[in-house]
Amino acid sequence: MSTPDPEPEADVEFTTEPNSFGLYGQYTRKPRADPEDILTLVDLADDDMPEQYHSGLAATEVPSSVNFFYPFPNATVFWYVNWYLGISGTLLAADLDRLARDVISSDDFNREDLQNFSMAWELARLDKHRSTDVPFSAKDGWKKGLVMLHIPKVKHSYASESASLQFQVSGIYYHLLLEVIKAACQSDQAKQYHWVPFELVHQSPLAHQRAYTDIYNSDAMLEEDAKIRALG
Repeated sequence: MSTPDPEPEADVEFTTEPNSFGLYGQYTRKPRADPEDILTLVDLADDDMPEQYHSGLAATEVPSSVNFFYPFPNATVFWYVNWYLGISGTLLAADLDRLARDVISSDDFNREDLQNFSMAWELARLDKHRSTDVPFSAKDGWKKGLVMLHIPKVKHSYASESASLQFQVSGIYYHLLLEVIKAACQSDQAKQYHWVPFELVHQSPLAHQRAYTDIYNSDAMLEEDAKIRALG
């Protein structure tokens, strides 16, 4: 005799404790996790921060399994090109100091790797790596197809749009919508998504007042979430 599936748990309203700013969330059901609990200083850092602060924060990130110098052939070429791209139009004494400190003094810098080195060739390699051939790779789910566009004709009318002239546009790269959604849900960034919308409330000695920071605490998101749950 098979065991019946357990009944799904009923939604129970859930309220978080106010944080140091007096903000708390009111949920229609308890979320499995609060994505803001895993945020680090790197996630919250402004891209316009001074370089010395940004580099210090970046050091806390987990290193990638892919060679950091990709698409360059080795670390030496990477450091050399990276230094070149980072200098201003006029070479300053500080730039030479940085070349000595960050490039030549690096443990993985090897002058033999610069034999037959060509900056023009390495920049071309970088441009190729950044070209549209990379982001539209078939292994990432991109498909190549064509679309037919209905176009007008001067001084001529048609009974309907379908009867008008057609123009073929080829070389269109596209993703199936379902695949895009799946990729977004399975990405590492999905850990930072708020999957359950909620009301964000500010608590003060005088009153509790709604606050809005993003779509996941908007009325529109709460209403759509209610419609989805009603389908079940």
